Parts: sequence; structure tokens; C-alpha cells
Amino acid sequence: MLRAHNLVFGFALLLVFAGDLWGQSQQPPPIPAETANENQTKTKEDQTKSGNDQRGTEQSPFVVKVIGGEPKTENGTNTPKSKDDRNSTDWWMFFATVGIGSIGFLQFIAFVVQAIYMRQSAGEMRKTTEAAQKVSQDQIAHSHKVERAYISGGGAQEIEVVNRGTQTVRTADGSTMTIDLGRENIPTGNFVVCVNNYGKTAGELWEVGVGFCDAQNIPEVPIYDRQYRYDWIQPGDRGRPILSIAIPKDRPASAVYGRFFYRDIFGNSHSCGFINRIARPDESVPILAPAAYTEERDEP
Repeated sequence: MLRAHNLVFGFALLLVFAGDLWGQSQQPPPIPAETANENQTKTKEDQTKSGNDQRGTEQSPFVVKVIGGEPKTENGTNTPKSKDDRNSTDWWMFFATVGIGSIGFLQFIAFVVQAIYMRQSAGEMRKTTEAAQKVSQDQIAHSHKVERAYISGGGAQEIEVVNRGTQTVRTADGSTMTIDLGRENIPTGNFVVCVNNYGKTAGELWEVGVGFCDAQNIPEVPIYDRQYRYDWIQPGDRGRPILSIAIPKDRPASAVYGRFFYRDIFGNSHSCGFINRIARPDESVPILAPAAYTEERDEP
């Protein structure tokens, strides 16, 4: 097989060399007679011209013209500007510069005036907005005061009514008669705390504070025994009992005071206090107590 390949390769080289030799043995094609005559005529003319050309000699020297070297002129003339023309041009540029500067200065002044006006307008708008908000807040606060609950109270000594029964007696004529002995109010030793609501809406009561003191020696600041007492006090409630507290016997206790802690329907916390005498004979005599006992105040 290798031998056959060598034979094929040698035969291909033989064909290549044979084609090359055949191409070299071929003569160039003949030139047409007309073309040859034209070339000969052109050659003779060139020789004649070169023999007659005297450029670069003393009889016919070279002339070199530099393009762009001529002095520049305007409209075919090179007349210099006069001093008056230059002065008029300078003054025109000066006034143009002054005019542009004046326009820029006026624009700056307009910008400053506009900024001042916008600042004043913003201040007035802020004041108007704050005034409107204050009016709205005042109206809301007023409506809350009108519509909210107003809880107050007091109380009295708790009394137990005891029926004394009947009694049979003999009359003068020897007959008998039954007499009703009636009822007797006996103090139980407790004080009943009652509550009122003079407002237009319900109040959410959550705590009651109570204390006792001598009506003739009232402390400047009340000290409460606060008790959790959750209840809804409806509008129109009057003298509603909510709590019964024992009157202390180990110290003078001729007066009782208290305070109701509650919230209105708007979520605001309030409290209101009272102070009363315990002994019934003295109920008509007012108690002179500091405002801390009876004032109504807002709670945190």
C-alpha cells in the first residue's frame, strides 16, 4: 500500500513539473504592428523634447511661485482701520457689556424680591394653618366637654330600719288594744357611697377613694384608701349606691370624703371629689375644706 502511495505522489510531481516546463517553452504572443509603431513614434518625440527642453538653464531658468505668501487684503485693498473706527467699536462693546450686566443685576433683584415674597407667603400660610388647627382643636375640645360624662357623688350613714313590733294594752273600760310600736332607724356603723352622672354620656368608673377625718380638723391634703370598683355610670343616675365602708371607731370620724376616678367615652380620664358629715344632726352645717377635696380635675 505504501508503495502505491509513493507511485501516486511521484506521478503528481511529474505532472506539475511537466506543466511548468511546457508553460516556459511557449513564446509570447506577437505585438500588433499598429501598437509597435505608436510606441516607436512616442519614444522619438520624447527624445526630441528632452533635447530641446532648456528649463533649468541660464536661457530658461525655473520660476518658483509660493502660494499663500501674498499679503492678505480685504476687498482687494489693504487699508488699515482708523482710530475713530476702533474707538466706536470699543464704545459699542462697552455699552453692550453694561447692558448685559444691568439685565443680570435686575434679574438678581427680581429673584431676591420673589424669594422674600415666597418666604412671607409661606409664613402667612403656616400661621393660617396653625390658626385653623387651633380652632379645630378648640371645637373638638368644646364638644368633648359638652358631651362627656360628669360623675360626682357623696353618701350617707347606712341605716337599718328595725320594726319594733306591736304592744297590747288595756283600756280604761277593761278592754285590750294592740298598738303598733313603729320602726326604728338604727345606724349600722357603715357609710354608703353613692354616685351621680350629670353628663350626656356614660362614664366608665374604675376606682373609688374614701377616707375619714374629724370635721373640726380637716387635713390640708386628703389621703385616700383607693379601692377598685369597675362600673358604667349612665346619664341620669342619681344617688346610686356603689360601695359600703365601715366607719372607723378607733379615731374621730365625724366626716367622710372620697373621690371618683373615671373615663369618658372619648378616652379622657377625670376625677371628682366630695366631703360630707357623718352625724345626721350636723348634716345641715357645711364643711369648710380645701379645694383638693372637692375639685374636679383631669387625670393622667
